[in-house]
Amino acid sequence: MLHIAGGVVAAAAVVVVVKKIFFKQSPPAANPRDLVILRQIGRGPYAPSMSPFPLKLETYLRMAKIPYQSVHSFKMSSKGKTPWIQYNDDDVADSAFCVDYLNDKFGVDLNSNLSRQQRAVARAFEKMVEEGTLYWSLLLYRWVYPVDRSLMMKTFGLPFFAFWIISRSLRKAVWAQGTGRHSVEEVDRIIEADMRAISDFLGDKMFMFGDTPSEVDCSLFGMLCQPRYNMRGLKPEKLLEKFPNLVKYCDRMKSLYWPDWDDKITHGEFSGIGRNTVIREETFRP
Repeated sequence: MLHIAGGVVAAAAVVVVVKKIFFKQSPPAANPRDLVILRQIGRGPYAPSMSPFPLKLETYLRMAKIPYQSVHSFKMSSKGKTPWIQYNDDDVADSAFCVDYLNDKFGVDLNSNLSRQQRAVARAFEKMVEEGTLYWSLLLYRWVYPVDRSLMMKTFGLPFFAFWIISRSLRKAVWAQGTGRHSVEEVDRIIEADMRAISDFLGDKMFMFGDTPSEVDCSLFGMLCQPRYNMRGLKPEKLLEKFPNLVKYCDRMKSLYWPDWDDKITHGEFSGIGRNTVIREETFRP
C-alpha cells in the first residue's frame, strides 16, 4: 500500500483500515529455516520500494552481508505494519527493531567505527528523517496534496476509493502530528532545511561518517531515494537537486549495494501484489 510502511504511528491505523475494507490476509506459507525473510509489500516504480523503510532494511541486509529472501504480500506484522522480518520461530516488527534483532542474531555492528558522539549524531539524523518533519513532509506530497496520483494507484493497483481512504486517514494523522497544519510553501521550506542539514554534514564524504558506511546511511538512503527516484516531477525532487552531494550520495549507495536495481523496480508498472498474492523472490546472498 504505501509510503506509510515502517516505523511511524500513522502506518498502523491506515493499514488496518485498508485491510478491512479492501484486502484479505494472505495464507501462511512455510519459510526456509535459518534464512531471514523480509516481508514487504511490492516493488516500487523507480526505486525498489515506494516506502523508505523496506528500502532501508533491505539495504542494511545487503550492507551487513546477511542472506535473505524478500516476500511480497499484504500480510502485516503483529503491529499492523510493514516491513517486518521472520527468522525461524521469531517474528520482528518495525524496521529499527529488525536492525537491532539482526545485529544481535548475526553479531553485526555497522557502527563499530563510530565514537559515542558520532553514534549520538547518527541517531539524531535517523530520527529526523524517519520520524520527524522530512518523512511527514514527503508523505504530504505523496498522499495528501493534489498532485498526480496515477503512479501510486497504478503501482499498487488501488482503486480511487482505496486511495481516498488512505489519503483521508493520513491527512488526519499529519494534521495531528503538526506538519499538516503548515502551508505548502512552509512545508517546502522544511524539506529544504532538512535536506540542507544532511548535505552540510555529509559534505564531500562518501558516507555520513567518512569512507565507511554505517546504519544511518541505510536510513538516509531509504528516505532520500523517494524524492531522488520515486517522486519524479514533484517539488521534493527539485529541492533535492539543489544539493548535488545528496544526488551523488543516492547514486553511490545505489551503485554499491543495488547492482540488481533494474530488476527490483517495476519501471512504472503494477507491482503485481493483489488481494491474495504472495511473491517470493530468489534468496539474495550478498
